Amino acid sequence: MTTTPENLPVLESDQPLLWKGSRPLALQRVTQNSAGNQVTQLFLNWDLTISNADRVPAVIVLLHRWLDERRDALPGERVDNFETGQRLALPQTDAKVILADGREARWTGTVPEMPGRFEVMADGKRIVRGVAQFADARESDFRQCATADTTGTFVSESAERSSESDPLTFVWALALLGCLLTAWGWRRKSANEPLS
Repeated sequence: MTTTPENLPVLESDQPLLWKGSRPLALQRVTQNSAGNQVTQLFLNWDLTISNADRVPAVIVLLHRWLDERRDALPGERVDNFETGQRLALPQTDAKVILADGREARWTGTVPEMPGRFEVMADGKRIVRGVAQFADARESDFRQCATADTTGTFVSESAERSSESDPLTFVWALALLGCLLTAWGWRRKSANEPLS
């Protein structure tokens, strides 16, 4: 029997990451390979080829977060952009942070509160190199969001722009009136002249 996404067996040790009703749609499984090394796998319990996953941002967020967790577990230096005050779990507890201006402080488990470059050192090795950036928390507050149709505003602005009055309209009207009166006068004069 082949294993299709719809009938993927869920082991007791699996960690479900996404559910649909009682069925786990995404799960993480930790196994050992033939060399005895621990392997963490992500299983998606649906058929990607017939799903709308390419149009759903949640799938990208799920994959991004899962990959971030895997990357954080890797040994070696980490280079990244961070938000000021972001929690950052490191295996070393006796680390120190060095700010861009050269100041040093004990690593507290969070990215510095001041925006700028920083490094985290432990045992004489750099384990994190990054930039702390300020993110406005209001950007992620969607409580007041609502659907909006801005095309009406665009149409009215476009109509206003294209229908602005010409400041010389009065001058053009006088010039046109003058041309009409001159043509009328010449025509009348030519009608009153005797033919020779």
